[in-house]
Amino acid sequence: MLTLFRYLHVVSMACWLGAALWLAGDARRSLAAGPDAARAFLRRALASLKVDRMAGLATLLTGGALIHFTKIWPALPLPLVVGMALGIARAGLTDALLFPAVRRLAARLEAGESPAALLPVAGRLAMLSGIGHLVWLGALAGMIAAT
Repeated sequence: MLTLFRYLHVVSMACWLGAALWLAGDARRSLAAGPDAARAFLRRALASLKVDRMAGLATLLTGGALIHFTKIWPALPLPLVVGMALGIARAGLTDALLFPAVRRLAARLEAGESPAALLPVAGRLAMLSGIGHLVWLGALAGMIAAT
């Protein structure tokens, strides 16, 4: 059972990392390519962020299962606690900042703003995405240091 949860944990972490990795670059390219490309990007981005959310939840749940099956609770190593906190922060970043930023971008595009005028929003998406991946890397480092 422990091996199964380790496998599921690693797979869900990989999905979590890759789900929105392309978001920032795709936003810039799509907005520069015009309204149709921008709308297509928004559909991809929302789908990607949903996968990100589900993979993050699966990672947190399988991590909890690993804690349960290895019986290390309540003596969790500090790097593991830090990694878990960063993982939760990363999940919150997606819901609190990335989803709303993409939705605002969609609303502004639907309101008639030109995609070229929205390029600064792509910069904000790039910044938020970069922060998210840095936090994710910190979570991964905490998990590796704990093993």
